[in-house]
Amino acid sequence: MANFGADGPVASYVDVDQADLLCLYGHNVAEVQTVLWERMLAAKQKNGGRIIVADPRRTPTVRQGADLHLQLHVGTNVALMNGIIHLLIARGWVNRDFISKYTVGFEQLDAITREYPPERVAEICDIPKSDLETAAKWIGTTPRMVSTVLQGFYQSVEATASSSLVNTVHLLLGAIGKPGAGPLLMAGQPAAMANRETGAGGSYPGYRNPHSETQMRDLCRHWNLDFDKSHPEVPKNILLMMETAERARSSSCGLSAQIRSSACPTKTAANESCAGFSW
Repeated sequence: MANFGADGPVASYVDVDQADLLCLYGHNVAEVQTVLWERMLAAKQKNGGRIIVADPRRTPTVRQGADLHLQLHVGTNVALMNGIIHLLIARGWVNRDFISKYTVGFEQLDAITREYPPERVAEICDIPKSDLETAAKWIGTTPRMVSTVLQGFYQSVEATASSSLVNTVHLLLGAIGKPGAGPLLMAGQPAAMANRETGAGGSYPGYRNPHSETQMRDLCRHWNLDFDKSHPEVPKNILLMMETAERARSSSCGLSAQIRSSACPTKTAANESCAGFSW
């Protein structure tokens, strides 16, 4: 019970304005997204809200706006999230109706997080047990909560699990799809984040599925296009582009390099494909 099936946020910046609690996981907003940080501080003041920051460093975000700093040991993100979830379940702060209607896997999650009581998590993460308990209480008792995740979580040790567990917290609470509530997995690259903010995800706005006639008809209606004359295409990801190039179906390729080839899951094949181009 962790993922939503689309590479994009399920909340919006408007939710930040309405939130009573902001949880920033590995996200040094004050330095990397200064305009958003001003918006967060304004929301905190207007709503009388709080900010939790989970970060091994005492960043400007911590110094300028954190009401609680979870200064966990590097590489212990999963333990921290399991500890928070353990407390949410143990203290009855989860939304059982929402869980039963809209999620799967709760029993397995419960079994795993039972192994992460506060005492153990405090030792693993090297944080005060009282800080962990305070974080869980604020999260579990604040309906309007927005969480953000950046490289400190999703480009670190056990990144997928760590980030998915942030989503899981919102699913446990039913804190999603409501004003002032939802997770925002931010992007480090400006173009990638712009896609997410507009709901494009590198394809069609609103995460529309090009295989769905209903969704493509809806898009044509918004764009004033004749559906019968339109030709929806499935966007090609970087791996498919490299495979196409390797099969000599493309003699040229325009590159916008924001992420190193070393980040590609098949980097050897990607490098071999690029070697065939005339630079």
